[in-house]
Amino acid sequence: MSDLIHFIDQILGVSEGIRSLSLMQVAIRAVLIYILGYAILRIGDNRFVGRSTPFDIVLGFIFGTTLSRAINGAAPFFDTMGAAIVLVGLHWFFITLAYHSDRINLLLNGRAIPLIKKGVRQENNLRRKRIDTRLLEENMRIEARLEDLENVRDAYLERSGMISFIPKSKQATVIDVKVEDGVQTVRIQVS
Repeated sequence: MSDLIHFIDQILGVSEGIRSLSLMQVAIRAVLIYILGYAILRIGDNRFVGRSTPFDIVLGFIFGTTLSRAINGAAPFFDTMGAAIVLVGLHWFFITLAYHSDRINLLLNGRAIPLIKKGVRQENNLRRKRIDTRLLEENMRIEARLEDLENVRDAYLERSGMISFIPKSKQATVIDVKVEDGVQTVRIQVS
């Protein structure tokens, strides 16, 4: 058993300080952290990797920072892995609570903020979120493939920070065409 501990210590430099780690030890730590970090995310909940909400983003930063300290030896290797597991478990716990409780969900994730409602710009919300017309139009072109804000019925600043757009429904034009001698009227609807 002591041979195994000595071998792990030699490969990972567990008992050595940050300045004592060799390039090989840092490289092996990086590979192990990559594999273990990936496994922790797969076992836990890797939703925060998609950057769904500010709550998820914060965990992503903390998780990455924690794991990096294990790679460069700034923190004890095994203690850091334990902390990473606790972080993902805590995140899983909070998102489970948020799933079951609207109040906790609102507290952790916030809500969508209307920027345009029924074609009317919500100036207070736009000003409060510091979204000017150019930014709104840019997002509209990219996300909704629309060219003019007049074509937008509703727009929301989503919890993820993205702006979503709901276009106005197009009114269909109906044209009645009469045909000569015994043929019925044909109705053409143009969208």
